[in-house]
Amino acid sequence: MADRDGSYNSTSDSSDEDDPIVQEMDLYLSHHLKDNLFLMMYPVRSSRMPYDDASYLKARIKPKQQKVELEVAINTEKNYSTTKGEDIGRAVNEANAQKGNNVDFFSSRLMDKQVLSSMKVESNDRYAVGVLKDNALHITPIQGILQLRPSFDYINLAESGNNMPRLDNSNSGIIKSDSEEEEELKPVTIRYAVPESDQAKAYRFNSHAYLEKKNAEEQWIDAEFVCRDDSRAIMEKELLACGNMDEISCDYGIFSKGYLDALMPPPVAEASVTVNPENVLSITQLKTMNLPEQIKSVLLSAKAMQFAQLDTLLSKSPDVSDMTVIQCLQQVAILVQGCWIIKSELLYPKGTTSPITGIPSEMLCLARDYLLWKFTQSRLTSRKEITAVIKLPSDDLKEIMTQVAHLRVTKGWEFCLPYDYEFVERYPEIAHRQSQHWEKKYQQLKLRLKLSQPISNQTDTLQDRKSDNIKDSTIISGQERIKLAKKFAMKHGNDNTVNYEQSNSNSNVDSDSFDGKTARENSIKNSYNARVKEEPMDLDNSEINNANGINQSISSKFNESDDISDPPGELLEAVKHWLNETFDRSIYSLETLKRRLLLHQSSLKDSNIMTNGVSDMTLKKCMKEVGITELDYMPLSPNETVTQLYVKRKLNESNDKYREVLLDLFKEKAKLRRKEIVTAMIEKTGEAPNDKQYLKIVKDICITKGSMWFLNPSQL
Repeated sequence: MADRDGSYNSTSDSSDEDDPIVQEMDLYLSHHLKDNLFLMMYPVRSSRMPYDDASYLKARIKPKQQKVELEVAINTEKNYSTTKGEDIGRAVNEANAQKGNNVDFFSSRLMDKQVLSSMKVESNDRYAVGVLKDNALHITPIQGILQLRPSFDYINLAESGNNMPRLDNSNSGIIKSDSEEEEELKPVTIRYAVPESDQAKAYRFNSHAYLEKKNAEEQWIDAEFVCRDDSRAIMEKELLACGNMDEISCDYGIFSKGYLDALMPPPVAEASVTVNPENVLSITQLKTMNLPEQIKSVLLSAKAMQFAQLDTLLSKSPDVSDMTVIQCLQQVAILVQGCWIIKSELLYPKGTTSPITGIPSEMLCLARDYLLWKFTQSRLTSRKEITAVIKLPSDDLKEIMTQVAHLRVTKGWEFCLPYDYEFVERYPEIAHRQSQHWEKKYQQLKLRLKLSQPISNQTDTLQDRKSDNIKDSTIISGQERIKLAKKFAMKHGNDNTVNYEQSNSNSNVDSDSFDGKTARENSIKNSYNARVKEEPMDLDNSEINNANGINQSISSKFNESDDISDPPGELLEAVKHWLNETFDRSIYSLETLKRRLLLHQSSLKDSNIMTNGVSDMTLKKCMKEVGITELDYMPLSPNETVTQLYVKRKLNESNDKYREVLLDLFKEKAKLRRKEIVTAMIEKTGEAPNDKQYLKIVKDICITKGSMWFLNPSQL
């Protein structure tokens, strides 16, 4: 590349020797035709059959859409079927006449021409046309690239207008067309116009039908096609070169490297701003960002994080302190229960709309800020509390709540992260400053949402907050219940030992210790049998109000009888009735059934026997009695955790024999092809199902990915 003074600066002697400069020439940029210069391509036409010698009959253009149509004559003397050409020409002309056009599309009654219609290529900003003239290269940027392909709209016109005449039903034998029939009376529905909302108007403006209508409104402009050897084409071609080159001065104030970058800029990397929790932000991307951008990108991806988690993800130098990170954090996030949440105005920028319903971002920010303020007051909230204050579409509200909370059945929505006491204790001044921020935010929300309830007291100590948090939302799993029962039984056994030792104080030491040990073991055994008859059914981790409630329930169980007989028949019938209504053709896991049963119990009255609880043993017993069996299947990988799946093998239908064959196939393979399934069905049953039967059977229990079928347990 030549420098500004004309000298050539060599950067690599070895490479210059292998690739010497052959010629140097000046480069000029012409602007005469830059607004009207198009490159036309023929992607479906062979390069051995160009359109150079073709006869162009007509040309027209739509400038705004950059659309071109050319009518090209067809040689009817060579390689042409006259019979077919006459049939097509007659049909098209008749259809054209029915549309009210008196001019025939094919004037010679033959299909003697074809139409080439253009399609715009999107990326054309880096292409130009160059010509060599007087040892100088002149380039002109092109306005667009058009790909021309044959269009057969006139054939569609002929097919749509092909109304065949038919005989009248009378004996006269007169042929009548549809237009001559007497019109029948038809009921007319009257609809009144409803004012169109802004959201509906936006949907309509972006619809395909509206865009097609707007494109059709632009009128065609007739143009004249000029061959390349014509004098007018030669004159236009001269405009590709710059005129008065001696008067052109170079105004570039950049060096050779900058000039190369400006002439051929590198591909712009697409900015990957992750706004959905499912998207992944790589560590490599984080390393290319500065500290504020890293924090913003991570929080936009995760929505909510504890400070310790965020600090481990950031790529920073060792001399960057935690206070520097916190200062950057406060610019893009707010503190809720010791955790950092991305600000609503960054998640929903001003001027944008919801991708789900199209409502303005201001409403989304208002609803999200109110939800976050609710979580500064309590671990739990409900959708009803939010919708009572601000009206928002259910889909948008669910999207906002799932970002920062988890749904707890019969409890409500709980904040997604545990309270970060470590951060609050370590940085109390930051927590206090954020608390003041929320007080100001509440006053703003109070004015905009017209809230009446006063703000709750925020002066509780951290220890009070911890105890209240544990008291309000203690979650005890089934295994923890058993541990509590064992501890209670151990304590009860120790009490019995003390009483036994007091009642036998005259005995020797060895006898006392032996009898006390025996009494303790018997007490533990009896207490454990009395408590842990059967673990109550829960949804993953059962939720209770507090730990004292567990101890009270344990104590009440000790007062019950030690009889572990079968559950009452009324409960069995109720569970079986629920299973028959719930279980359809799909496959369900035990966890899914528990979840659905818990939802069903929450909708029942307190007097219903199912509200007292249904154990796993009772549920499995009822499933067995109604014909629901556990499915034996092959996992996709050896490391996959095998889940208990249940299915109804027989549905009392004619397709049951095929259904059982398909279920048995999954014992040996985790994925199946159609050929394997059909072959096995023929071998087992002696006949193959038809296509309708096959699709119905496999879609009940499988999902397809490519050409393979996999088990598809229902998650509802």
